[in-house]
Amino acid sequence: MNTAPLQFRFIFKRLFSSFCLIYLIIFSAYFIFDFLIHIKFSLNLELFTFIWNFFIQKFDFFCSLSSLFAILYTISSLKQNNEILALLTNGIQKITIIKPFIFFSLLMAFLTLVNSELILPYTNTEPKTIKQSNVYINHLDDGSRIAYHLIDNQISDLYWIKLNREIWHCQKVLKINDKWIGKNVDALKKSVTGALEKFDSFDEYLLPLPASIITDKPNIQLDENRSISNLISLLINDSKRISSDKNHLYTLLYQKITTPWITFILMGIFLPYLFPFSRKFQPFYLYALGLLVFLLFQSTTKTVSILAENYMISPFLGLLLLPSCLQGALIYRLCKI
Repeated sequence: MNTAPLQFRFIFKRLFSSFCLIYLIIFSAYFIFDFLIHIKFSLNLELFTFIWNFFIQKFDFFCSLSSLFAILYTISSLKQNNEILALLTNGIQKITIIKPFIFFSLLMAFLTLVNSELILPYTNTEPKTIKQSNVYINHLDDGSRIAYHLIDNQISDLYWIKLNREIWHCQKVLKINDKWIGKNVDALKKSVTGALEKFDSFDEYLLPLPASIITDKPNIQLDENRSISNLISLLINDSKRISSDKNHLYTLLYQKITTPWITFILMGIFLPYLFPFSRKFQPFYLYALGLLVFLLFQSTTKTVSILAENYMISPFLGLLLLPSCLQGALIYRLCKI
């Protein structure tokens, strides 16, 4: 029976154990902070459900951050204890030492992809709120959407999303002669900074909605929670989606395709620091640089996503092509070690 070499198991065990510990610490601290500020649950099944949903919703972020620190910790510990020098002295090739890091990065990419494709689409961070709020969402034939509260067949707080940048809000909606009349209507438009600003108001407004818009059950699924396959299906088959909405879906799609490879990209950036020998090696600077690179990567991805949704940059170029080129360059760099 073939087993992994001893040095592979030694390094991978340190990587995975440090990842689990770091993930538990970060997740617990973040969850307790968020829980104490925003949520009040009794200690029952509802709290357990919320913890599970919170775990799934934040998995991508916590996984990439914990993986980064696990990689940095393993690199620094191997260098400080002169274990790398001992392995190389015993004739272990560099590619053999690198393999556990590559396998670990691929494992994290696989787990992130499984979470995004099979678990996240069926998870809701606020099941109690959505269940009790009776929120409904409908796609209309013209490509716009409406979201509203429905209680005892009475519609209130209707949001008519004509475009991603234009939303109409009605406090109450009445049906008169098969026509929908909105009461206390405010027309909102998204400014350049992204804030919604009111540009018109009406005491009453005739809404161009179909005579029957009441559905039998809530249809709540955030686009951010959709799987990659579901996003592709929507972009191909859903003719009701307006062009600006499709641009939003393309941005989400390319972002979800790129996210699983964040750990691999970070690994490729810092793994070359494993081999240079220096008696003045300071782990603090490595951790500081790692955190800086992670924050820069996250902020850049967020900025590119905003620009892509607003047609200021191509989603394919900013969220798929550039990260792919970066990943290719890092793979080439690893091959040269």
